[in-house]
Amino acid sequence: DETEQLKDETEQLKDETEQLKEETEQLKEETGEFKKEREELVKEKEELNKINEELKKENEELDKEKIELTVLLDDAKKAAINAPYIHPQSSIGSQSVQQQPNGQSNPSMNAIQPQQPYGQQNPM
Repeated sequence: DETEQLKDETEQLKDETEQLKEETEQLKEETGEFKKEREELVKEKEELNKINEELKKENEELDKEKIELTVLLDDAKKAAINAPYIHPQSSIGSQSVQQQPNGQSNPSMNAIQPQQPYGQQNPM
């Protein structure tokens, strides 16, 4: 009776051992797949790091350009503020415009006339 029980236990242990071998093999396969996936993820991470570095360099260049453009804009604003004001109705700079009794202006003969809209006659 004990021998039969030992045989049953031995058979059961053999079955369990076989099952454990199968599970171990399956785990090895899964581990191999995980290693491959990990290697792929590491490669992707390296590629993304390279892209990130390139973007950082581009961003630095854009920051430099922004600073240069800001300086140029500030200089242009200062120049515009310090530029002499020219009244829009006057001809070039210091030439005078004399008002006639009928309300029309008569620029001096050397002044450049403003362009008339198409179809209208210039009184000069």
